[in-house]
Amino acid sequence: MAARNKFQPLLAGMALLCYPGYLLADFPLSQGETEFNATILQGSCDWIWNETVLNFLPVTTDNIKPETTLEIKPLTAAIQCNLPLTPQLKITGNTPFSGNNNIFLDGSNTRSLGFMLQVDDGSLQAPSLASFYRDGMAGKAMTNNIPVNLPTRTQANPPSQQIIWVGLVGMDAGPLKIPGSFSTTLTFTGLIP
Repeated sequence: MAARNKFQPLLAGMALLCYPGYLLADFPLSQGETEFNATILQGSCDWIWNETVLNFLPVTTDNIKPETTLEIKPLTAAIQCNLPLTPQLKITGNTPFSGNNNIFLDGSNTRSLGFMLQVDDGSLQAPSLASFYRDGMAGKAMTNNIPVNLPTRTQANPPSQQIIWVGLVGMDAGPLKIPGSFSTTLTFTGLIP
């Protein structure tokens, strides 16, 4: 019996030491939630636009003819992707002409002029003035808020070049314009489908 009494204080001490842990396990002092989020991408591309403003030469009313292109300028971007990808490009802007979402123009007194954009076909050569408007209206022009596929990019270093051709176009023979400046501001959005 004496041997049993030696272990009783030891067992009682161990029970007291474990008792606060038992209380904490059953009676938490505070609680909190943490949410974890992650995103899986199919890769990404960096875009660097080389021009922020394109200035076109002045035109006279005599130069403006229906369904013609007066001047074409390149808008260039350097694109680098971290995986082989086929990026898309979407443009958003003001298309004030009824039934036409391919010609962009911001608030202006002109009625028969605007800007049309076409993705380079890979040749890095400007389209002809004679066919730019006609080809654009036949489906080559970029449409407001509709993404277009660009050529597939590899993990090439340095970045590859992409050209968007911007044409100053005359539209119809309606009331022309009041002399003055006109412009459009577009938002370019690169997408990975």
